[in-house]
Amino acid sequence: MISCWWELGHQRSGAVLVVGMVARMLGCGGIEAGVERGADRCTTTQTTCGSLCCDPTEKCVSDACLARERSPSCEENQTQCGPSCCDSHTQECVDDACVAREVSPRCEENETACGSSCCGLQPKVAMGTAHTCVVTSKGGAKCWGFGEDGQLGNGSTVYQDGPAQVLGLDSGVIAIDASDHNSCAILEGGRLLCWGANDDHQLGAGVSGGQLAPVQVFGLEVGVVSVSCGIRRTCAVTSEGKTFCWGDRYSGPSPHGGPRDAPQEIDGLPFALAVSVGAGHICALTADREVFCWGENGSGALGNGSVGGGWSYVPGKVIGLDSGVVAISAGWAHTCAVTSEGGVMCWGANDKGQLGDGTTVGSGVPTRVNGLDSGVSALGSAFEFSCAVTIQGKAKCWGANYLGQLGDGTTEAASVPKQVKGLESGAVSVAGGWVRACAVTSLGELMCWGLAARNSPLYAPPGPVSLASPVPGIE
Repeated sequence: MISCWWELGHQRSGAVLVVGMVARMLGCGGIEAGVERGADRCTTTQTTCGSLCCDPTEKCVSDACLARERSPSCEENQTQCGPSCCDSHTQECVDDACVAREVSPRCEENETACGSSCCGLQPKVAMGTAHTCVVTSKGGAKCWGFGEDGQLGNGSTVYQDGPAQVLGLDSGVIAIDASDHNSCAILEGGRLLCWGANDDHQLGAGVSGGQLAPVQVFGLEVGVVSVSCGIRRTCAVTSEGKTFCWGDRYSGPSPHGGPRDAPQEIDGLPFALAVSVGAGHICALTADREVFCWGENGSGALGNGSVGGGWSYVPGKVIGLDSGVVAISAGWAHTCAVTSEGGVMCWGANDKGQLGDGTTVGSGVPTRVNGLDSGVSALGSAFEFSCAVTIQGKAKCWGANYLGQLGDGTTEAASVPKQVKGLESGAVSVAGGWVRACAVTSLGELMCWGLAARNSPLYAPPGPVSLASPVPGIE
C-alpha cells in the first residue's frame, strides 16, 4: 500500500499574508501545499526557497520550507549528534547518528574478530610464568605446564605436558588470563572465576590458601568484561565501566591495612573498557580512548612524564597519546598501546629494548615503536619483551631474547621489531609469558616459541612450532 500525506502550510511576506496556493506532487503520490510568493517579496529575515520564503526557524528542502530541528539539550555525559544525544562512553557520532563504539568489527555469534575482518571462532591464549592457558574454539578452558600452586585448575599440582581440562570449565568461557602462579576466566554473562596461588589474596574469593580449581571472585558474579592477572594482584573491569582490584595491600586505593581479599573499586577513573596489570603498575583503557596508570613508577611505567617518585595510588592520565588508544598491554615494568591509527607506542623500562624505539633508554612518556606506525591489530607485552600482530597476519617481537622469546631464530636482544619466523602471515592474536610467547593463527593453530622446558613441544626452542596437530585436546 502506498502511504501519502498532505503537508499544508502558510507563510507570510512582511505583514501581508500571501494567499496564492501552489501544489506539487511528491514521489509517493502525495501533494505538498504551500504559499506561493515571488523571491522579491521575501523579507530580509527570510530566505528564498523556490517560489516560497522561509522563516529563520525553517530550512529549504527541495523547494519546501520545513521546520528546523532544534538542537537537543544533552546531559553532561552525552554529546550532541545532529538531532540526537549520544552516550559519550558507549557511542560515537557518525553522519548525525549515534552508533556503538567499535574497536573491532561486528562479527556473527559463530565468528570472532581477526584484525579488521571476521573469521571462525579461534582459541584465545594467555601465558603465566611457567604455564599456559587457552580458551578453546568450543569455549572450554585448558591449561598446561607447571602447576605447583594449582594454576592449571585441574585439581592437581602435577606438571602437565599437554592441555588439561580446567575443572568445571568445559564450555561458556569467553576470556582467560594468567600470571605468575594463578589464572582467571570470564564466563558468559560476565561471571569471574580464578584459581591457583593465593598468598596475597589475588584470587579475590575471600578464602585462604591456594585453590586447585576455579572459585568465584567475590561480588563479580556478572558483568565482567576484562580481567588481568598480576603477580600479587588482579584487576577487572565491569560492563558499567568500573575497575576493581584485589590482592596485596598495594592493590587498593591506599596502602593502609593488609591484603585485599575481595575486589575494591578504584576511584578517580573515567568509564573503563579494559585493564592490564604489570609487576608493579596497572593501566586502564577508558571509553574516551585514554589510558590511566597507577602504581610503581621507578622506570616511568606510569607514562606521566616522570621516572621514579615511588608509588602512586591515584590513577593518572598517560600523556602523549593524543590520537586515541584501542588496546593496551602491560609488561613487567613497561606498557604498550595500539593507537586508533593502528600504530604502537610504549613507555617505561627499556633496558632490553622492550620499548622498540631503537634504544635501550627508558621513557616516562610513550615513544613510537620503529616500523609499527600503522596496521597493528593485536598486542601482547611480557616480562621484558613485547609482540604485535599486523593486519597482514605478521607476528613481530622486540626486547629481551636470551631464550629465543622473540622467535627470530636468534638469542640476541632487539630494540626494534623482529619478524617471528614462520609467522609471516596468518597470525590473529599473540600473548607473551616470562621467556616465551604464543600466537593463534586464522586456522586455529597455536604457534609457540621461546623456552624449552622438559623437552616438551609446548615450550618450543627458538622459532614457532605449530601446536594444533601434535598436541591433542586444544580444539
